[in-house]
Amino acid sequence: MTRRGKSLTDQLLSFARSRNVEPGVIDIGSVVEELSESLRHCLRRNIEMKVAVPATPCLVNVDRGEFELAALNLAVNARDAMPRGGSFTVTVTADSRGRQPTGWRRGELIAIQFSDTGVGIPGHLIPRVFEPFFTTKQLGEGTGLGLSQVYEFARHSGGHVEISSLQQVGTTVTIYLPRLKRHSRRA
Repeated sequence: MTRRGKSLTDQLLSFARSRNVEPGVIDIGSVVEELSESLRHCLRRNIEMKVAVPATPCLVNVDRGEFELAALNLAVNARDAMPRGGSFTVTVTADSRGRQPTGWRRGELIAIQFSDTGVGIPGHLIPRVFEPFFTTKQLGEGTGLGLSQVYEFARHSGGHVEISSLQQVGTTVTIYLPRLKRHSRRA
């Protein structure tokens, strides 16, 4: 119970801090590669993890710590959705070819996609998953702050987040971030 209370407190503090972000220019592909080992540690041994990033820099202006927390939240959700194992894939796309959020043109966004082969989310719950304290997990198993933190990170970064899910097939969360055109040193 103490561990759960500490976890909830840490998440609440992070959620509250999301208003005081410290953005900086980072190559999101490099950060995903660096973070991949930490993400692997969030998963069980029966979950295969794959990471795909482009060779060219994917520069964005975001708070690196908040992005890392969002990625960790998504890895934990994926782990919990795959009690019997499966796969978790993180893909960074420099020119998001998929569905573009309204108002954005192709090439203006970086898409970071987190996909699992888990139990999925019932369709009628999808509209609520980014609400603070809403959870699809059993009582006592989730705080309902993970996806709301992901949503707040994307919003404060000038981007957008979308989720798609099919029960017994899996879930994909895509974070879209504004792509910087200028080149800079990698962070």
